[in-house]
Amino acid sequence: MDAKTAWAHDAFFDYVDRWFAGDVEDGGGASNDFVATMWSTYRGAPPTVTACP
Repeated sequence: MDAKTAWAHDAFFDYVDRWFAGDVEDGGGASNDFVATMWSTYRGAPPTVTACP
């Protein structure tokens, strides 16, 4: 999706990465199996979108 570029808000995405890794208070991991699967599937290689609404 290249959402990081589309949103132009690197700090948010950097925070989510730190939260998921457990580097922030009360962070660490997914809240359920669906979230964990989506994260592991798409975080490293998100799909490409040709246009953003």
